[in-house]
Amino acid sequence: MDQDITFYLAKFSQEEKTLSEARQKREEWAEKETRSNAKIKSLLQLLTARAQEIDHPLPKDIISKATTFFGGQVTGNLKSTDDPGHADSIKVGERTDGDQSGTLVQPVSRNGDTSEVNVQEWIGAAVAASGSAGILPTEIRAKADRDGVKMHQNYVYVALKKLSDKKHIHKQGGRYFGGQS
Repeated sequence: MDQDITFYLAKFSQEEKTLSEARQKREEWAEKETRSNAKIKSLLQLLTARAQEIDHPLPKDIISKATTFFGGQVTGNLKSTDDPGHADSIKVGERTDGDQSGTLVQPVSRNGDTSEVNVQEWIGAAVAASGSAGILPTEIRAKADRDGVKMHQNYVYVALKKLSDKKHIHKQGGRYFGGQS
């Protein structure tokens, strides 16, 4: 066999192997990137939810990143640490439907006794009462605390998932709305 052909075949085989390794590494890095993005999104969601829950300001760059992931409607009521006195924070717009009362819903019970509240039904009713503006889990939690509805701090998320799976509510950009999307 010709010496040049042998050389080119060896180089071709070596480059194919290098290309295969590069593709494998690219796939591994893409998986790492996907996992990191999911973790960042989860941490931003927890961070913004907690900041909204306790009305705590966040740095503008964090608010900007959260807005990128979740949209301005979800992060619109976050306050920035960069705003003097935090007075310029944006608030979510007024609801255009729902009951627009100070309390979203009355406690729901199976036997007429409001001391035994069915929390999942109460949460579903709270979502329905939020109207076209929807509602954040942190807003549901605040309403529950204000209305005296007792539940574990994470139960809101469990109930929202169950209601969503049953197609009673739907999630869009971090907010929950009544009915199917």
